[in-house]
Amino acid sequence: MSRLLVSSVVAPVSAGPEGEPRPSPGADVDAGGTAERALARALRDLGHEVVYAGPDQDPDRLAAAAAQEDVDAVVLTDDAGAADVVAALDRRGAGDVVVCLATA
Repeated sequence: MSRLLVSSVVAPVSAGPEGEPRPSPGADVDAGGTAERALARALRDLGHEVVYAGPDQDPDRLAAAAAQEDVDAVVLTDDAGAADVVAALDRRGAGDVVVCLATA
């Protein structure tokens, strides 16, 4: 079976009309990583080796963990920052790691 890294990317922040910070559209807010833990458990139950990185990780940290753990794929629970994870993996020479999006 595959070795998978499960996480989400910290939601990008944009400035609102009054300059106040707010999550970018599409950024899913999950209290405490419930979705990531449930997904990690389900993938583990299916026989995959799972490296759980926790919720709201920086793309560069995810890429570093993926390279260090020699995973086959990074599974994200939302699409906020997925492109940044791909770019970070490329910068680390781990462009062969697949980035997947798992949604409910």
